[in-house]
Amino acid sequence: MRIEEKELVLPALYIIERDGAVSTSDLIKELTAVFNPSGEDAEILKNRKDTKFSQKVRNLKSHRDSNDMGGYTNINSSGKYTLSDAGKKYLHDNLIQIEYLFSNKFDYEEVSKAASLIRKSNSKKHVVYVYSEDEMISEGKTSIKDTVVRKRSKRLRDAAIEHYKNKDGKIYCDACGFCFEDNYGELGKGFIEIHHEKPVYQYSDDGFESYISEALSKVKPVCSNCHRMIHRSSKRPITIEELKGIIKK
Repeated sequence: MRIEEKELVLPALYIIERDGAVSTSDLIKELTAVFNPSGEDAEILKNRKDTKFSQKVRNLKSHRDSNDMGGYTNINSSGKYTLSDAGKKYLHDNLIQIEYLFSNKFDYEEVSKAASLIRKSNSKKHVVYVYSEDEMISEGKTSIKDTVVRKRSKRLRDAAIEHYKNKDGKIYCDACGFCFEDNYGELGKGFIEIHHEKPVYQYSDDGFESYISEALSKVKPVCSNCHRMIHRSSKRPITIEELKGIIKK
């Protein structure tokens, strides 16, 4: 799947707000790290140093009158982007969704799908719900703005435990086979962390019960150690299958 130029706008606004005034070169570096482009978008253009992906990032400035960047950003005297008031509002309205995308570093196809979903939700006036991966990790340390996300994420986590536990009611790490109940008895019963293999987004129009089957196909139960190892790389999480290979060795 290839990403469209307009789907890079919101991620670009996030970087501009986070880092202050940024150049096109800054955006190319940061967006490439987040999206990790592959396939055709990773190909070098003929007689150029740019890939097809980095050229799309450059086009955010050259096409700014048609891709929304003209309304959401300003260009200062140094040729760097800053956010306009409209850009700050648009980013604020989508902040939870875009932070989730940045923090998990999914593969290119999944990030592209998620960016497309967020953009289309705005054009269709839908709200996109986010499910947090680290609901258990951050428990007790969340702000008021995260309360709704935490409650929604807990519903998914509880549903995933019911889905993945065996006939004895125990749940095992999908990577290493560890079971908290086997090792800690009653204290460990029903305890596990839920890893998002793919982004979990939901249109507000879709009820939780109708969405749950799709959501469960995107998550897997993992123990705390394996979850940390999956996310150890700053570039991208490794897959559960990759982790299994490491454990087997």
